[in-house]
Amino acid sequence: MDPKVERLKTPDECRAFIENARLRGFDELAKEAYRRIIALRTQSYGPKNEIERQCVEAIYAYEEALSARSSRRITASKTWQAAKQYGIFVAVDKAAGRPEDPEIYPMLVALGLQQFAYENVVVQYPDEFGFEAVQQSRARVAKRSGEGNPYQAT
Repeated sequence: MDPKVERLKTPDECRAFIENARLRGFDELAKEAYRRIIALRTQSYGPKNEIERQCVEAIYAYEEALSARSSRRITASKTWQAAKQYGIFVAVDKAAGRPEDPEIYPMLVALGLQQFAYENVVVQYPDEFGFEAVQQSRARVAKRSGEGNPYQAT
């Protein structure tokens, strides 16, 4: 990560940096700053383990995609409610199992956040999620990699 981006301490600082980077044509720095937002917000959430960290990152990345699409701050309120009520894994399971919004993944790619897609987490940890979410996530990942998309499940 670029040292300029590493020095950013808050999501608001990151957003100001993103705006300035984009105005100057530094799109890769803007993408790094988006990833920094995800890292800062995830850190403040305080995940208990690696899988929970990735689930939280996926929700925050989804929020960034929603926000970028609508040009205003959007939260994944239903997903956070499910996380609070049933747990983070159930919330991500439900999110990954929903019908795909065709604008979200391309928005994640545009922001440099495609590695945080819900499907990535589900495919990486299939034993933690329901059958339907795993099957749907695998199909989406296969479709994306068949289109020459840079997204790859690990």
